[in-house]
Amino acid sequence: MLNTPRISDTPGAQLYNRSDRVIINDEGYFYRTREQDLMGPFSTESEALFDLNVFLQVTEIEQELKDEFFLDVA
Repeated sequence: MLNTPRISDTPGAQLYNRSDRVIINDEGYFYRTREQDLMGPFSTESEALFDLNVFLQVTEIEQELKDEFFLDVA
């Protein structure tokens, strides 16, 4: 399942499958954001995926608030 692009994404920007974002190493499970930040460590893959989903929801809400603010200002 591919994510939908953000408004701020440039045309042709790479879209990531959420499961492709999970990385495991000796420290635990991590996920990588579109900005290439590594988040973690988490004890399990399910914890990493849960946090990734929360991160994506917060990012979407922040973008909606930002868009709403700029509409109100204009």
